[in-house]
Amino acid sequence: MAETTAKKTTTAKKAPAKKTAAAPRKHAPADPKRTRATKSTRARAEAANREAEGQADAMDQPDDDRVLPEERGEWFNSPGFRRMKTEWSGEDKAQLDRVQGVIDRRIFDLFKPAYALMSDLYDIVREPEADTATGEIKKDPYGFVIWARDPITGLYIEDWSRLTIAQRENFLFRIAGSLYEWELAAVDMWTEAMFAKGIFTERFAIEYDRPMTGTIDDRNAVGNVKAAEERYFALMMTACSRKADAIVRTLTNLQLRLKDTLGG
Repeated sequence: MAETTAKKTTTAKKAPAKKTAAAPRKHAPADPKRTRATKSTRARAEAANREAEGQADAMDQPDDDRVLPEERGEWFNSPGFRRMKTEWSGEDKAQLDRVQGVIDRRIFDLFKPAYALMSDLYDIVREPEADTATGEIKKDPYGFVIWARDPITGLYIEDWSRLTIAQRENFLFRIAGSLYEWELAAVDMWTEAMFAKGIFTERFAIEYDRPMTGTIDDRNAVGNVKAAEERYFALMMTACSRKADAIVRTLTNLQLRLKDTLGG
């Protein structure tokens, strides 16, 4: 009997163990090196912005010995207006001229037939500008003639009645034959501008989200500094696109005007 009881005891099923709640996961501690690098980047960006603003303000401040005592009170009444810039600074103007040169060269290479057409048209209706000393006809950097302007009104000296019917028809056919390519070229320039804008937006978003801490202004400062190169390239490509649109629009309007002068 005792043996049977022992067997029953050994063969009896064990009661299921109670499930214990899993311990909550602990997030990995933040990498101190990454945190220090982020803070350092934000600090450098903020310091650079403060330094640039301070330098810009100091640059336009007048010397104390040049300001009369009664004028110093007036200065503080309108400090922003007194420090207003009316011209580009030397370095900025030089850089802007370089950018304008790049844009003009790219547009000229893309729309060279349009420039040649307008030069041929102006050669009929306008007067060239001559050098007063040598009498030679002036030309622009691309080799096209510079046309004379009225010294009083500033308008070009021109006479559109010189165009014959045959010449008008010739220009109409030249515009119509090339307008298709010019419009596609303008669309290509717009496409490049849109891609440049997208690259800038993406780079700014990445740099804005990179800092682990900081205010919105802190993140904007980092994003602006890190994406500066992409931003200015996007601005340049936008200017190229706008200039391409202006050329196509001008040629389209000229085509309509020449067509109207043919009288039906």
